Amino acid sequence: RTCGSLLAASEPGRGAEDDAGDVDLIWPRELKIDSVRAVLSVDDEAVKLQSFSGRRGLGFVTADGTYDLESSVGSGMARFREFAVEQYLLDFLPAGSRADARDLWVRWNPLGSFDATLNWTREDGASDITVDARPAWIAFDTGVGRTRADVDRGVFRLRDDAIFCDDLAIQFHTEGLAVER
Repeated sequence: RTCGSLLAASEPGRGAEDDAGDVDLIWPRELKIDSVRAVLSVDDEAVKLQSFSGRRGLGFVTADGTYDLESSVGSGMARFREFAVEQYLLDFLPAGSRADARDLWVRWNPLGSFDATLNWTREDGASDITVDARPAWIAFDTGVGRTRADVDRGVFRLRDDAIFCDDLAIQFHTEGLAVER
């Protein structure tokens, strides 16, 4: 059995095309995490991420998980708190949607903050990734000026190639005008 700790920064996208051809989720190149601390244990039966934490700007991430080497069954969870809305998020979209999304990003120039939970499971040779995200706020350019949307409640659920909205209450403010949707 091997158990170790790590204190570092991560650039998880580096070399991803060459090193991880069969991985289900490739971390976006621009999503670099600083102040990484991790405790990993490895034995003949399993790899366990006992703890993981890191920072990006004002945001922080924690994670844990396990992967059984014999049965190829695994699960993990990552929790993101106070993460900034940045362009790396577009790399989580399906490849066919990214070009249009990048054009909209340039046009709308979004800023914001969100919390999210990513769950990963692997069983019977297939992986499943689900994400529940709750934006705190987002600001973007519109035809009439800069608009800010404050999310009072609700969540976005990302499942496969679909995004579901659950019980959203958002208040929009544009140049002193407030409209609830």
